[in-house]
Amino acid sequence: MNKNLLDELASSGWWPRPKNFQFPGWHSDYRLFKNGHCLLIIDDTMDKAHITADLLGPYICGLATLYYGYINNETHGRIRGLYRWSLKTYIPTVCI
Repeated sequence: MNKNLLDELASSGWWPRPKNFQFPGWHSDYRLFKNGHCLLIIDDTMDKAHITADLLGPYICGLATLYYGYINNETHGRIRGLYRWSLKTYIPTVCI
């Protein structure tokens, strides 16, 4: 993740957080950011971001609002599409 993107997120109030969640069987280079009671997952692809959100979401449901998005290299590493994770649209995910 480039420094300009990190600076842009920080100026918007999103601060990097350590990845305290380990998902056995799931390997992803996601980055986690926090802003108040909101968490943001950023990953390399939309699929990875969505799967990571589906794995993490049930654990934080009711404690924080979860958003996810991905970095689009075609737009010079900018975040593309931010989505709000919801228990209503969540896909139960199992790592094998």
